[in-house]
Amino acid sequence: MLVSLGYEVAVFELTSRTKIIYTSPYIMDAVSATTELKKDDEIEVEVLTAEEQKDLPIFEEMIKAGVIYGRKKSKLNPQMKPYLYTFRNGVALFDLTKVNEAVARAQQFLTEVAKNNGAILVVATQPAAKILAKEFAATHGLLFVTERWLAGMLTNFTRISSRIEYFKKLKADRVAGKHDKHTKKERLLMDREMAKGALFFGGVESMASLPKAAIVIDAKLHETAMREAKRAKIPVVALLSSDADPRDAMYPLPGNTNARTSIAWFLERLGKALVDGKALAAKNAAEALAAVAAAGVKKV
Repeated sequence: MLVSLGYEVAVFELTSRTKIIYTSPYIMDAVSATTELKKDDEIEVEVLTAEEQKDLPIFEEMIKAGVIYGRKKSKLNPQMKPYLYTFRNGVALFDLTKVNEAVARAQQFLTEVAKNNGAILVVATQPAAKILAKEFAATHGLLFVTERWLAGMLTNFTRISSRIEYFKKLKADRVAGKHDKHTKKERLLMDREMAKGALFFGGVESMASLPKAAIVIDAKLHETAMREAKRAKIPVVALLSSDADPRDAMYPLPGNTNARTSIAWFLERLGKALVDGKALAAKNAAEALAAVAAAGVKKV
């Protein structure tokens, strides 16, 4: 059909077809059309189906958050091509339909892990993500690493566990007043050890065994963590940009890894999956208790 490009609609390259949607000004700023379009131009477009229209609010959210932007074309990893739609001004633009599908797969996986009460480790050391990661971990009761990744965190767990236990002992001894018997210099050294321990092990203090899953914010930046998780056979949900290799993660999430708003959007979606999983775990536990109680009543 022919549509006059006025203020009511805009052409938006969302996937492999040119489509017409209702819009706000930022959409035209975010994504270019196949031709230079002006107000009142007429263009042949394909009208969205009802099924496609239901995802429009999500796509709008993603554009607002800056999820759509990747790296410069010169930094493109060829393995990321299936997740891209086009390039604009030399910058990769992700296919939002495929991003949304990737998020759905990751959500399904994390819901299952949370339902089984599996431990999940969040890794995010970059300034734009570390505060968000800490808040996300605190909200959902997850392990986290937001400072430098220590080599062997997952592949040499015995050594890391001993260092965590030492850190916990220092804290316990201080609370019990056992540090008071040491000299001032010795107490100063122990305080420094505690501060260092809190920095590197504060987020994994409760990690008694290897986690059942990991969420990594920016796979390219955390290549060591990604490599260790793979060796330890830990499934990884990884946010990665167009310069990363999606094959490194079991559940790759293509998107903007630089913008705080983009990272926050992904974490919000993953958080919903964790909430759903914990709700299922609570439901299963309640049903199990009810079944035990019912069996006891029958015996009596």
